[in-house]
Amino acid sequence: DGNKLPKTELDTYLEMKISAATDPLDFWRTHQKQFPNLARLAKLYLAIPATSASVERLFSELSALARYVRSRMTVMRQQECILYKEWAQEIKSKQVTL
Repeated sequence: DGNKLPKTELDTYLEMKISAATDPLDFWRTHQKQFPNLARLAKLYLAIPATSASVERLFSELSALARYVRSRMTVMRQQECILYKEWAQEIKSKQVTL
């Protein structure tokens, strides 16, 4: 059939058999030329820092913050405040200069 669309990066990627044990950073480093657009997205996604804070402490802080502002903040703004505090503590603990 002449109406078949060419494969996209996503189509090719989804057809790959990738082991669950594969390191995502190594995978995208190795395949960034084959999948330039997906690799760019992966870099953005994988660059999100993981937090070392316990879930209970985050919920406690968010609860206190929500009570303090009496729900005038949006949920997104509350999340941003919690993440900012976590990142600030991480930077302070590592004495990182910006």
